Amino acid sequence: MVSLHDSTETTAGEESLALTERLPDPLAPQPDAVVLSAEDRATMRHCLRTLPANETQVIVLHYLQEIPLREVARKLAVTPSRVSQLHHQALGRLKQAWQRVSTCG
Repeated sequence: MVSLHDSTETTAGEESLALTERLPDPLAPQPDAVVLSAEDRATMRHCLRTLPANETQVIVLHYLQEIPLREVARKLAVTPSRVSQLHHQALGRLKQAWQRVSTCG
């Protein structure tokens, strides 16, 4: 058995660290995940630029600013039913744009 707090032997010139400091953090983001996330954000920004302005507003207000759709309707001075339509159309267009971009890249 080994204590996680005991220092481990290292090769010459390396600092002696406790085992807890040498084990990888399972909750730390992996470097490839960070890159993919940045690529996904860039792809999403590109896809959002393909939407009509009113659909972009709905997506930005609802998903990025976390405003409920009923409040989005009030901000845009349209009915909740219309916001629902715009939301549905925007998601469909985003899905199509995402598929086009991701199959080309």
